[in-house]
Amino acid sequence: MGERNSPYVKHLIRFIQEPNLSVEGMFKKVGAAVVNETNQQQEPGFYTQLYDPFSFNPQAVKPKVVDNSSELLKRISELELRK
Repeated sequence: MGERNSPYVKHLIRFIQEPNLSVEGMFKKVGAAVVNETNQQQEPGFYTQLYDPFSFNPQAVKPKVVDNSSELLKRISELELRK
């Protein structure tokens, strides 16, 4: 028995869940996966007129926190010794 979904729908479901992936990026990945899976028998087309970035699964990106406190304390000590 075959799969429940077509290759296109299967990969659309897969990539639509990827965090922060733009619509354009998602459709490119879906198309590439379909072409690969079907040995180039299916080549999905894609056209857009979106003017602003859009993602189906946007997630906030946490800023990277850098702890430079030990380096900062070292420099402060060096400056105080120069006084």
